[in-house]
Amino acid sequence: MISAIIPYRNWSVERLERCIQSLEGYSCISEIIVIDFGSDNPPPTPGARLVSVAAKSWCLSEACNIGIAEATNDVILKVDCDITLDCPEDRFIGYTESIREGKFAAVNFLPTDFTKQGSGNADHRLRPRWCEGACLLMHRATVIDIGGFDTRFHGYGGEDNDLCGRLRRFGMTIRTVYEPFVLHERHQSSPDRILGTFSAEEKRRLLSEKSIFRQQPFKYSNYRNLAAFGPTVTVAIATSPRPGRREQLEQCLKSLERQTFKDFEVVICENGPSSKAFLDASLLQASFPDLDISVIFGHEKSIPKARNSITKAARGFYIAVFDDDDISLPDRLAEQVECVSSSDGAHGCHSAWLQFDERSGRVHPYTGQKRNLECFFQEPGKVTLHSTGFYRKDILLRFPYSEEMVLASDYELCVRQVIIGLNILHTGRYHVLRRLHRSSVSASGSDEQIKMSLEINQAFRFNVGEAYLTHRPSANPVPWASGLPMSLELPRYLPPEFGQFKLSMSMESAIEMGINFLDDEVYWPQVNNASQIALDVYVSRFGADTEFRVCCSDAFDAGDVTKVIDATPSEVLPYCEIVTNRRSNTPAVSVGDIRVQRGNRHILIGPYDDAIRAIKLANELTAQNVVSGNRVSFFAVTVPTVAIYLMISDFNNQAKIERALRVLRMDYHLMADAVGDRGVVGGFNEY
Repeated sequence: MISAIIPYRNWSVERLERCIQSLEGYSCISEIIVIDFGSDNPPPTPGARLVSVAAKSWCLSEACNIGIAEATNDVILKVDCDITLDCPEDRFIGYTESIREGKFAAVNFLPTDFTKQGSGNADHRLRPRWCEGACLLMHRATVIDIGGFDTRFHGYGGEDNDLCGRLRRFGMTIRTVYEPFVLHERHQSSPDRILGTFSAEEKRRLLSEKSIFRQQPFKYSNYRNLAAFGPTVTVAIATSPRPGRREQLEQCLKSLERQTFKDFEVVICENGPSSKAFLDASLLQASFPDLDISVIFGHEKSIPKARNSITKAARGFYIAVFDDDDISLPDRLAEQVECVSSSDGAHGCHSAWLQFDERSGRVHPYTGQKRNLECFFQEPGKVTLHSTGFYRKDILLRFPYSEEMVLASDYELCVRQVIIGLNILHTGRYHVLRRLHRSSVSASGSDEQIKMSLEINQAFRFNVGEAYLTHRPSANPVPWASGLPMSLELPRYLPPEFGQFKLSMSMESAIEMGINFLDDEVYWPQVNNASQIALDVYVSRFGADTEFRVCCSDAFDAGDVTKVIDATPSEVLPYCEIVTNRRSNTPAVSVGDIRVQRGNRHILIGPYDDAIRAIKLANELTAQNVVSGNRVSFFAVTVPTVAIYLMISDFNNQAKIERALRVLRMDYHLMADAVGDRGVVGGFNEY
């Protein structure tokens, strides 16, 4: 059966009545719906159901979307109220069956113009072939899948061409036919039509977009049956019982509450046979009232089956893959939607990520790589994180996860997508904080995952052909990614109990803030009567680039360091950053790395394991003019142990350096030595 929809606003009631009467003659049309889009007075609609909405101005696209939402049949006939239909019913039923069987997504009837003269018609004229909207038969579910008519076309013209173009890009077929019994009555333009038009340049710009899905099907009226079209995105979370699952899932959902893009649903698949550990959907919804959450249940513990179940249950056009123990940054969904929808021919995207390890407390960024054969088969390193994945739902329906696999089904899917030619873009942004913990699949099944990935590569290499891979060009450079959270932002996204962090600022900035390092005790500058936090001085760079920074003596987890940040004066924060309490990738630097111009010498005083002592000594020697005329700096080493030397540079006269050494050794009782090229200790005559 067919649902006929007629958009209407303040137009000729007589033409509307003739249109309805012509539709009533078809037994295959079970309902006729007139969408009154904000008329001054609702029209009489005998033989049709009237749906009236309030709207300040005309929008044909939205009126059509309301009719699609209200329709109850699989096939919809959209007709303008100035159309009279007199096509033979058997032929009309044939077109309908072609749509129902999937041969076409829509059938576009080319109407013939006529002028009404009394009781007769005159001046027949075939309309242009590109007319696609005056009388359009279409498949309801498919049109809903792509978001309906684009409401940015708020006047006449363009919205029908746009819809048919998107259906074609979606892989559907549009049939255009000429039926001499589909008649369009020529008439003067109504005031509402004139007011509803928009510029030709705006129309060309919208028609140049090559994306498929459109958001905001209801924008200009008070119609609120939002469930008919569903959300733009389905967030897919597969989960199973394990220690710490509840807290980790809550943090994942909290990151969804912070998303700047709000048009999404959350589908969680409870993956496992233990009914005692099943999630309570009503409790989750009560805990996160701003999220649209539904829970489905898997019959066995299988990650790929759980993911495929979510795909089948999803209402969104896109599916965003989430892990239940990961955290997403606020702009993730907004930027992934923009990345895919603004790129012609894109089937999905993936992003860069930050990995935080609960076992070591370290945070490490990964940019990822472009998804191509070279990166998967020839380049070492991390190519992609599946929980940054964002795909069109129809892609995952046609190419689902392989349910025969226990682990690495996500990797197998990614490689298969590349081989079949799907275009999965890199967003060039950081979007996900990936958690490593003792119960994660990456920790418990790491060896098995690596083994499976190697087997997958071997299988695909065999199918693709080694010769093909050998002669392909080398992989593209690793993409550059932005959006890495600034250090002061990062703790706000991490779990409150995670890590050991310290607030830090450069020595120069600390002095500018008025911190006196000659005092016995120094404290972090704070207000609001916050408890004082003692400061330490540490070395952030070694060797000739030695730099001192100040930081909190005590380390804080992510939650407490956020409180310290909030208590710090706003004029101080621009000079601050967050550092981890665990130093990694420290370079190997020794005294032998000192480089001195031939004929010169330096004096090294030390070593010291306390930066404050070295700083105080430098101040004292400078104040007493002991090193007058020579440059004083610091040289920190890591070999054999971390230590700091006070370095007085550029003695080019033997008498001066011997005098300085004598004063430093005898008057100040310091361990002072002359150093030549390559760290050789000795005076000018001592080699």
